[in-house]
Amino acid sequence: MSAGQQSGVNPYVLAAMILQEQGKDGRGGSISGTEAGYQGYYNFFNIEAYASGNLTAVQRGLWYASQSGSYERPWNSVERSILGGAVYYGQNYVQAGQDTFYLKKFNVQGSNLYKHQYMTNVQAAASEASELSKAYTAQLKQTALEFKIPVFNNMPENACAKPTGDGSPNNKLSNLYADGFVLTPTFNRDTESYDLIVDHSVSSVTIGATALDSSAGISGTGTIELQSGNNDVAIQVKAQNGHVRTYTVHVVRQSGGPPTRAVWAEAAAAADLVRAAVRACPEAPVWEAPEVPAR
Repeated sequence: MSAGQQSGVNPYVLAAMILQEQGKDGRGGSISGTEAGYQGYYNFFNIEAYASGNLTAVQRGLWYASQSGSYERPWNSVERSILGGAVYYGQNYVQAGQDTFYLKKFNVQGSNLYKHQYMTNVQAAASEASELSKAYTAQLKQTALEFKIPVFNNMPENACAKPTGDGSPNNKLSNLYADGFVLTPTFNRDTESYDLIVDHSVSSVTIGATALDSSAGISGTGTIELQSGNNDVAIQVKAQNGHVRTYTVHVVRQSGGPPTRAVWAEAAAAADLVRAAVRACPEAPVWEAPEVPAR
């Protein structure tokens, strides 16, 4: 309560932040006071706690806590850490207009857009708000409450459904290829559409892919039989939480298209043999095999 009074921050907000940063069991490494090299120092709000050089995030945060300076540092007691951290948050975020859980993470106002984020956890605002709500009784929640909600251009009329499913949301590929051919453009995990032209003599292509996250599943790969003209091959990546991303390879089978790399490799090898034979017979007429274009 004293920290809330001196910092101008709702003490229930401070409590929710500490629960978010250190866990409900209070076993966060930043508040044990026993971290090697930083015994007796505390950082309840994980301020300036990020991995740097040889320091872990906890060690970097405790190094900051151990330095003499602003915000009641060094934070060599629980009380000094809570008070100093509360003042730091109040001055640098609340007074700067980032006065909600959402805005301290997603800074969408002012001249410093998208920067000055308090934490990296994209779910922190939701989880901290959940903890804060427990401070309000059912009766109090029925009274008029004021909320600060950013309004964006082209927002839908109704709120979007909350994402469902547990587990990793990563549904991207780390590699996508057509065996013996080159896709256009060069693969990029964020590019979902590719083109491939093959000769009419090519009756099938083999598509392969690797998921960026090993917990994701892939479908649509393997040997694909081709019809004349356009063939769209859809490769779907299903994340552990059930979200699906689709990559598409647009294959055009037409006369005059490139054959497989193997055909060009055989032609190049034959040309090399001819050149070697000519060079081995110095009395023979000078002849150079034509260059086989790279594909």
